Amino acid sequence: SSLGVTQDSFLIGIVARLDPIKAHETFLQAARQFVDKNLNVQFLIVGSGEASYEDRLKKLVKCIGLDDCLIWIDETNDLVGIYNALNIYTLTSRSESFPNTLCEAMACGTPCVTSDVGDCRLILGDTGIVVEAGDVGGFVSAWEFMYLEQDGSNYKKPCYNAISRITTHYSLEKMVEQSIVQFNIDRQA
Repeated sequence: SSLGVTQDSFLIGIVARLDPIKAHETFLQAARQFVDKNLNVQFLIVGSGEASYEDRLKKLVKCIGLDDCLIWIDETNDLVGIYNALNIYTLTSRSESFPNTLCEAMACGTPCVTSDVGDCRLILGDTGIVVEAGDVGGFVSAWEFMYLEQDGSNYKKPCYNAISRITTHYSLEKMVEQSIVQFNIDRQA
C-alpha cells in the first residue's frame, strides 16, 4: 500500500541502477506491450543514476503512455519489502557478472525473469525464465506465462523453488566453502 499498489494489482518490477547496460528501455517497451493485453497490472522501477539517462527514460515513459501504471522510486532501504511486493522481478540487462538483485529477489521468493547474460542463467536455474537480452517479445511472453500461472505451483508466491536454490547454492556458508576450495587450488598451482 505504501507504493500505491492495490491488492488486486499484478506488480512487475526491476531493481537496478539507471544505466544503459541495465536496458530499462527493454523493460519499458515490454511493459507497454504487456499492459495492452492484461488488466490490473502495474510496473515498478527502483533505481537512480545519471540525470540525463533518467530524463531520457522518463520521456520514454510519457511517450509510450505508461504514466498511469508505472511507479518510480529513486532509492529505498526497504528492498525486502519491494521484492515481496512484486509478483515478478525482472532483470533486462545487456551485460552482467553476478547480479545481486536477482539473488535477493529469489531469496524473497519472488518469481524471476532475466536476460541471458553473465551468471543469470546459472543463478536462476530452472526456478524462473531466461530470455535473450533485448528480446522485448520474449519478456512479454515470459510475463504472460507467469501471469497465467500465478495460481499454479511453479510461480506462486512465495516461490519456494527460488528460495531453495539460493539457500542451497549461494548461501554464505557455500560461498566460504567454495572460496576455501579455490584458495587451495590456487595455492597448489
